[in-house]
Amino acid sequence: MPFYMKQTIAMDKMQVILEGKIYRRGFTTGTTAAAAAKAAAMYWKTGKIPKVVEVTLPSNEMVRLKVEEAWIKGHAYCASVVKDGGDDIDVTNGLILSAEVVVLGQSKSLDIQVLGGVGVGIITKNGLQRNIGEPAINPVPLKMIEEGIKEILGNGYQVEVTIHVPKGEEVAKRTFNPRLGVEGGISIIGSTGIVEPMSEEAWKKSLEIELSQKVNLGQKKIVMVPGNHGEKFAMASLNYSKDQIVMMSNFVGHMLMEACRLGVEEVILVGHIGKLIKIAGGNFHTHNRVSDGRMDVLCNHLAKIRGDYNLIDQVRESNTTDEAVALIDEAGLEAVYESIARVIKEKAEHYTYDQLKVEVALYNMKGRLLAKTMNDD
Repeated sequence: MPFYMKQTIAMDKMQVILEGKIYRRGFTTGTTAAAAAKAAAMYWKTGKIPKVVEVTLPSNEMVRLKVEEAWIKGHAYCASVVKDGGDDIDVTNGLILSAEVVVLGQSKSLDIQVLGGVGVGIITKNGLQRNIGEPAINPVPLKMIEEGIKEILGNGYQVEVTIHVPKGEEVAKRTFNPRLGVEGGISIIGSTGIVEPMSEEAWKKSLEIELSQKVNLGQKKIVMVPGNHGEKFAMASLNYSKDQIVMMSNFVGHMLMEACRLGVEEVILVGHIGKLIKIAGGNFHTHNRVSDGRMDVLCNHLAKIRGDYNLIDQVRESNTTDEAVALIDEAGLEAVYESIARVIKEKAEHYTYDQLKVEVALYNMKGRLLAKTMNDD
């Protein structure tokens, strides 16, 4: 599409209504990096520091981003842009991304090399969108950077672009990057250029990538855990290796079906009883805003094994499952945990239309194994 036919995204399209509230959409790290690179190229071309830069998204729509700063460093023309993720809850929000543009000389066509600088991760594992050893700048942002440079410089130059994220290495420790095989910084990502506020889809995508990597490495038995506690327990108490373990967060049903799609043969669900017990109640999204019913399930299972009515009332009034576990242990009714684990297994297998064999291990916050459905190897 010719440049003059592109339309700037209207403000109302940069908003979304969730649960009756208006939230701002934002820009991906890819869009932010492309803006910084284009601004640096504009500075080289015109000798003037741009205040605002327009970036073309994959949809051929344009967005405007504010240029934070621009400067010259040796032969490099540099510019920085702040990553505005809108109302999305993301650790990269507010990060400064900068680009150094060096025009190395003339060329028959436009020859652009995009490098990762400080705070941009390096790929260390297969299964991602770039090869091992390359900077974690995904194909769509890479194309956006190249097209922005071409729009300003045209053809006939050999150009080197280096993307920096000064706080990227520190922030990356709070992302999935170390698990996925991206070391030393954040990833420059974004398939649309736009961040949806509080997007579950982006979160699910990160989890899917990790699962796909493990399967591609030959794992047919996958251990799924809600978070770091589950991972530590699975390794320390159940002797599973890190190569078998995948985070599922709250998306139990989604990840089980993704495992089916990828040809996984067996999944072991390992987690705190307060999280996984929700599955026994038929809930496959375990966020507390979406599902609960923990005490109801516990009480139903206590009734099944003929628990005392007074105990059941006490459990129903418990604030946490760990408080309830202490009451159950005191009453000597630990058999209830096995009952719950069996139902979780049955519900999960039924959810996948029996395509997967599912096993379950439950623990409490003290790291004590309460029940497991699998036999010791």
